[in-house]
This record gives sequence, structure tokens and C-alpha cells, in this order.
Amino acid sequence: MADAGTADKLDRPSADGRHTMTRVQTDSLAQAFPTYSPRAGAPDQSIVGRPPVTARVLGWTFAQSLRVMHATWHKEVDALDRLEQLHAQGQPYIVSFWHRKYVALFPLLRGRHGCAVTTSATNGHIVACMCRHFGNHSVQINERGSGDDSIRLIGHALAHSKEGSIAVDGPHGPYHKVKRGAIQVASALGHWIIPLSVGAQRKHVLTHRWDHLEIPKLFTRVHLAVGEPIRVPPKLSAAGIMDWRIRLHDALEAVDAEAEEKVAR
Repeated sequence: MADAGTADKLDRPSADGRHTMTRVQTDSLAQAFPTYSPRAGAPDQSIVGRPPVTARVLGWTFAQSLRVMHATWHKEVDALDRLEQLHAQGQPYIVSFWHRKYVALFPLLRGRHGCAVTTSATNGHIVACMCRHFGNHSVQINERGSGDDSIRLIGHALAHSKEGSIAVDGPHGPYHKVKRGAIQVASALGHWIIPLSVGAQRKHVLTHRWDHLEIPKLFTRVHLAVGEPIRVPPKLSAAGIMDWRIRLHDALEAVDAEAEEKVAR
């Protein structure tokens, strides 16, 4: 975990979760993402404008349904203090998880003023609207754009937020394969990475989807497991990024197994 000396060197986040960058972060971003502008990429400043009406209606409907479901769950949380400690120190971090787990995280992590990464596709619009209903921001990337452009936009947005969230194998897989975005952005910004997962005793599993999306059923037992924070070193080479992708994969598999084991008892 970050020590007090490290925390004192960071600008404190504002009440709405926006983070003021240090000079070191600004310089690191400029080096990692050559087109970086300190004013660009604040949360909700994406490549898209106002979501379509259909997305707003569906986002509201799904959010309300999730609120009702969440109220019936028997909830357990393990090691949430790992998030709270970084938050109290003013240390920004990126919550990382597998794409199949994201539905339950909306209500479980509500109101944290974080910045979630989604896409400009129809589903991405709906997810962005749901984020707002649960007290978070979003950045929407162009899923048809280049990987470098997407990572640059994510970096710009998360630089302005104390908490980011990324489904590291999204938006289209492959299943449980960590992509480089979270690692590269964490390295450039100095954000820590928090692996987490959710286990549900009874759940709907959408096996026709690439991610096997999970939706906990009503009145089921739900366990949120939070892994050890990961500090990614700065200025990683391509080989270094690959090494840390493997490390994050192993950490996510471990916390995923922990969450599933808790609800299987």
C-alpha cells in the first residue's frame, strides 16, 4: 500500500471524485500519449455526445431493476478496506475485473464517483447511462478505432478521476485475456490496480455471449472479493507490459476463485 509520504505528494481529489493531477502525472501522460492535453479527457468527455433516447430509457430501466435486485441480495464484502485506504490517502486507483462480472458491480460499488470505461456502441451508451444512475462517470471509446487511440482516451479520462474501472478483457474478449490498456494507463499515471470479483450463489449465466455474463438472482447470496492492490512500475517496455498483464490475469483468477468459493459454502 502507499505510505503516508507518497500520499502527501498527491493532490487530493475533489468532493465529486475528480482528481487534480500532479506535475509528474502530467509529464508522464505527455510522454506516454503524445497528443495529451491536460484539459482533455475529463470524465464524460468522450468521443460521443448525448446518448440516444433509447439508451437513456433502457439505462434507467436496467438501473432501477438492479436496485430492486440489489435490495434482495444477502451481501458479503471481503477486504473493501483496501479500496478505502487508498481512497483516504488520495491515491488514485483502477478497479479491474472480468467482463462477465460487471453487472453486479453497478449497485455494489455505487456512488464512488469513479470513471468507468465503456464503448460508443449501443450497449456502451446504455452502460454509460447506468453509470450515471449509480453515481459514476464514464468514458466511451470507439471500438472501431485503434488500440492506441482508445488507450490514449482512457488515459486522459482516468487522469481526472481518483477511481477508474475497467473490464480488462472487454469489450469483446477474448475471454479472460487481460488487454494492455489498464497496465499501460496505470504505468503512465501512477494509479494502483485493484483486482476484484463477485460471486453469486444463484445466478443467470448468458452462455450465448462471449463473456458468459452473470446476473445474480433475487434473494441470492452475493460476495464481493477485493484483491491486494498492485503497483505497476512506470515506463514499462513492451515486454514489461506483457509481464504485468500476466500478473494481473493471475491476480484476477485468484480473487475470482475466492469469490466463487465463498458463495459455494
